[in-house]
Amino acid sequence: MPAQTVHDLAIGIDLGGTNAQIGLVDSCGQVVERLHMPTKAEDGSKHTITRLAEGIHAVCAAAAGTTPDAASAIGIGAAGSIDAATGTIVEAPNLRWTNVPLASMLHKELGDLPIVIDNDVNAAIAGEAAYGAARNERDVLGVWVGTGIGGGIILDGNLIRGPLGSAGEIGRTLLLSASPIGMQRLEDICSRASITRRLHELIQTNHPTSLRDALLASDNPRAFPAKLVAEAYAAGDELVRTVIDEAADLLGRGIASACTLLGTPLVVMGGGLTEALGQPYVDAIGASCNHHVLPRLQGHMRFCITALGPDAGIIGAATLSRKAHPATKSVR
Repeated sequence: MPAQTVHDLAIGIDLGGTNAQIGLVDSCGQVVERLHMPTKAEDGSKHTITRLAEGIHAVCAAAAGTTPDAASAIGIGAAGSIDAATGTIVEAPNLRWTNVPLASMLHKELGDLPIVIDNDVNAAIAGEAAYGAARNERDVLGVWVGTGIGGGIILDGNLIRGPLGSAGEIGRTLLLSASPIGMQRLEDICSRASITRRLHELIQTNHPTSLRDALLASDNPRAFPAKLVAEAYAAGDELVRTVIDEAADLLGRGIASACTLLGTPLVVMGGGLTEALGQPYVDAIGASCNHHVLPRLQGHMRFCITALGPDAGIIGAATLSRKAHPATKSVR
């Protein structure tokens, strides 16, 4: 990349349960440079955070020799419950982290560069509101379906976090209370990890599917690629279609409850499974939601896919950090 000045450069990180993305983002929402890396949460938080710091340096070096201190701040959207005031990951089931002081640990690696941490879907929907599918919208529910299920809420133009930072955690919605533990919440049933887990279990009882060999050979069925599931769905695999359609219906019911409570007329959907399955999946969720939502809202609910795609998290995280720490920096 030739030498250039980037007004108000910020670093955005989308820290998911399976993968992490790091990007340099300018004030127009353009990603100047990026890095995609596996999270490797199984190695423990210390190793993951050290690798994040190394990734930040690598991304900045790739941008014509930029260093992290050329940015105004770092924004991180992390999958889980966040204490934004202290920069702590309170609970992140998909990372298997509890009370991890992410901001202070990164400060030890990177120095005093300001760090802003928020929930990953809060960051993503903030990005969509600034530059994507929710631009100029005042009331929006964001639902991201990937390893887990996360949500973000914008009401009257403001990102809603709640006094304890728990607002938007739609994946924790209790949906089937009579089911065994681990099969009760929306995230337990409708996430990409739960769908591939269920497919793997059904294969064990001789249900036929084109994914049989690939799933049985997988070291971790929960981490089975969404792309392969989407290809089987598009090809008409009966078992895959049944499992995904059932999950889409249940997710639509959960979203209907949330939208009835919040009164949000627009739902923006993203995440690895959503983006892999595309519009038919979103349409199925929307149809279920419109059927089960408050009658006054039926037929008026709008569903769309993220306009920023896999960049929503890094663009949104950078946007939140820029708002918290406005400055003008140059790529050097």
